[in-house]
Amino acid sequence: MADFMPEENTSSFEQAASPEKIKIDNPRELLGLYRQSPAYHEAYVGFFAEKKLTDDVTDEEKKEAFEGSDRAKGAFIDFAQQVGGLSYNSDFYSERAQKSLRAYLAMIQDYMKFNRSGDREFNQSNLIALDTMRVAYHYEASGILMEDKVVPNIKLGKALVSLIAISSGLETYELARQDDLTRVRRQLGIIH
Repeated sequence: MADFMPEENTSSFEQAASPEKIKIDNPRELLGLYRQSPAYHEAYVGFFAEKKLTDDVTDEEKKEAFEGSDRAKGAFIDFAQQVGGLSYNSDFYSERAQKSLRAYLAMIQDYMKFNRSGDREFNQSNLIALDTMRVAYHYEASGILMEDKVVPNIKLGKALVSLIAISSGLETYELARQDDLTRVRRQLGIIH
């Protein structure tokens, strides 16, 4: 069986990554450009570089495994930043997704407000509880985007929700790139 290699369509990518960066408002278009980009290709190759696969693994299974990885999520976020980001336009999302995204963004705002307040009554355990709720809202919005077929899986859904938060000024690319384990360690105070 021939090895699947994602196709590089640099003409579309170069147009999106021109010196004048543009924010793309259609999430499916952004994902399509990502899949055609050198960033996707390099991350895909890197993902499988150290792996030994049996001959019966299909190209679709390889694509699915890669796109469900932290490497694909990070590369998607890097790509979005490189081309100018995502501009949230509610027209591209179902009512249910919009509602979930609004709830998630409001949760981030609440978390940030309490984190900056310096209120001694609002201690670290309350911040951890709020962050736990934020994670649940993030996951819910990601799942809805997957159910709506905006993204193929939760991992890229989480990346897209993070890009929406970035476009709203509520998250940074650096935070969005963190893998799940790093976020949990940071939340628990194991790393800073």
